[in-house]
Amino acid sequence: MTEFRDCRSIPHDLDLSDAVAERLVAHVACSLLPGLERTVGAIDWRHGSEHGTDWTAEGFLPDETLIVLCLQTHTREVRLYLDTAFKPVPEPPWWADWLVVGILAGAVGVGVLLESVGWGVASAVLGFGAWVGRDVLLQIRAERTARPRSIDEESWRQRFNAAIDQACDMIRASG
Repeated sequence: MTEFRDCRSIPHDLDLSDAVAERLVAHVACSLLPGLERTVGAIDWRHGSEHGTDWTAEGFLPDETLIVLCLQTHTREVRLYLDTAFKPVPEPPWWADWLVVGILAGAVGVGVLLESVGWGVASAVLGFGAWVGRDVLLQIRAERTARPRSIDEESWRQRFNAAIDQACDMIRASG
C-alpha cells in the first residue's frame, strides 16, 4: 500500500483555542518526525456560512514519504496522511545557471559566426531541448528502477495514537 490515512478525535475536555491547537499539532508532529513541528501553520477556511481554522504540518520522511498532519478544530479531529508516491521537489543543481548561460552564449556565438538569427535561435532550442530530454530520460529511468515502498500501517497507527495521547497529557498538565 502506498498511502495511509488515520483519524483520531481530541477529547472534549481539552480547550482547542488557537494557541492550544498549535501546541498540540506541534507536539504530535515532533513525536512523529522530529523537525516537522517547524512546519506547523494555520489555514483559515470558509465554506458557505461555516468558517474555521485548521492547523497543519507537512514534510517528508527520510525515505521521501510525504507526511501530512491536520487538526480540524471544528470537528476536533486530527488526521494523519502518509503517501509514498509523492516526491519532494529537488533543488536545481549548482551548475544549472551556468548551463543556461553557456547555452545562450553558444547560441549567440553560432548566430554571430553564421550571421543568422535563425541559426542562433535554432542552436538555443537544440541546447535546451537536449537538456530537457536528458532530464526526462533520467526521470523515466528513476521511475522504472524505483522499488515500490510500503507503509507499516499498524506501526504508524500506534505511533500516531501515542503521539496524540502524549500531546493531550502535556496540554492537560500545563493547564
